Amino acid sequence: MKSLDLLFNSDKKIFSYLMRGVEKENLRVSYDGQLSHKPHPASLGKALTHPTITTDFSESLSEIITPPLIGRENMLGSLENISAYAWHHLDLEKEYFWPMSMPVSIAHEDDIPIADYGTSHSGRFKKLYRQGLVTRYGKRMQIIAGVHYNFSFPSCFFEQVFKGQDKSDVYFILLRNYFRNYWILPYLFGASPACDKSLVNGRDVSTCLESFLGNSLIGEYATSLRMSDIGYQNKSQSQICISLNNPHAYARSLKLAVSTPYPEYTELGVFKNNQRIQLNDHLLQIENEYYSPIRPKQIAEAGERPTEALCRRGVRYIEVRVLDLNPFTPLGITPTQSAFMDVFLTYCALGSDRPLDKPSFLNAKANFKQVVCRGRAPECLLNLENKNIEFKAAAEGLFSKLLELAQVMDLSIGAGSNEFSSAIRGEKIKIDDVSQTPSAQILACMQDRNLSHQEFGLAQAEAHRAYFEEIILSPVLSKQMDAMTEQSIKDERAEVLNSKGNFEDYLSNFY
Repeated sequence: MKSLDLLFNSDKKIFSYLMRGVEKENLRVSYDGQLSHKPHPASLGKALTHPTITTDFSESLSEIITPPLIGRENMLGSLENISAYAWHHLDLEKEYFWPMSMPVSIAHEDDIPIADYGTSHSGRFKKLYRQGLVTRYGKRMQIIAGVHYNFSFPSCFFEQVFKGQDKSDVYFILLRNYFRNYWILPYLFGASPACDKSLVNGRDVSTCLESFLGNSLIGEYATSLRMSDIGYQNKSQSQICISLNNPHAYARSLKLAVSTPYPEYTELGVFKNNQRIQLNDHLLQIENEYYSPIRPKQIAEAGERPTEALCRRGVRYIEVRVLDLNPFTPLGITPTQSAFMDVFLTYCALGSDRPLDKPSFLNAKANFKQVVCRGRAPECLLNLENKNIEFKAAAEGLFSKLLELAQVMDLSIGAGSNEFSSAIRGEKIKIDDVSQTPSAQILACMQDRNLSHQEFGLAQAEAHRAYFEEIILSPVLSKQMDAMTEQSIKDERAEVLNSKGNFEDYLSNFY
């Protein structure tokens, strides 16, 4: 790890200026736990153009997005305010936001509605991309929900700790070291050790899961089935080798995947009955189809591809994509979890800048998968630096380094601060006592109360509804959110009016 002396001697409170944001996905379900077939609530505006409340793959999969904010309280406050507004308007529909990453029972794939973004070219493009996902992977895996944690350092961090070094290069150091260490995250924050049987759709999963109360499947030692092979499956992406050396190499390798035909997708066809069923027959339809557990991000301007934005203006922030929804908190994420992520990502940025070759990358993925499927098993082993090591020993070694860094980060904020070191110590309890992990607590609750996955989720959804019902929306917040809703409707109309020419020409121009 880069010398901590530079942090000790920093003349600014650099860790007071960390920027954070959250994107939180939740399915909309009826009070009896059925997937909603109602359109995205009109009272929440247009999903295509609303800046804070939108949809993801499905019309039933809502997504709440906070702006990037300085101060953890501000970020979590924003998440609570937007969530409360959404819940209050959702109550008009007599629906819940499902609090689990793994979805409710789904009898038939046809019951899952694809998100609809209207008749503009950009709206049709978004829907067609999702239709392509259905063609390639089916619908079930696409409605698995999670939390994305967006994070960036202030400019003074780079000026004082990485003088003369390109900011994007530092973020790519972070990316490479993230893969070396991200095995710890599903153990600490994995909250999907169970799922409904309908999710596996008849596949044989008897080697890793067991039946529970008829309609549920549980992994005895699993932490995050969401991140396992029964969650996000995409075997074709094993063909893709994305470089993590620098933004340009990353963008080049991603562009290659977007422009390379894949025989299996060619066989599926781009058209069916004269209607497009996918954007193209390439390994990736667009860059966002690459299911990476972390992404370097830059805000794209109008008409600009994500890879182009990254090459032109470098990395603006990092998006962490492996976090499950925590069903024990109405926000899906806790302050301690956020503080831990800040320390962990800083640790990764301060780590070795050596390249991550393909064997090391594959080994990192194998370690992650081991924790996802068997992280709570007493005999769980990781392969680190070509040595097999027990998970607990590896975790204790990592935590000692994280605590050392956290204490320095606290000093940078000011005398008496302990938010970072307190978070590390708080999460360390889970290493000492596996029963404190969210995955273990969920299984214990299901087993002790004799609840299926569906029943447990409904109980938590009701608790979350009661929490948000108690929140009285301030007139100022309500007015701001109402204005966003109205503006999103105007902006969507403008998108329709600006959609000149035919859609096929629009697609050709995009590519």
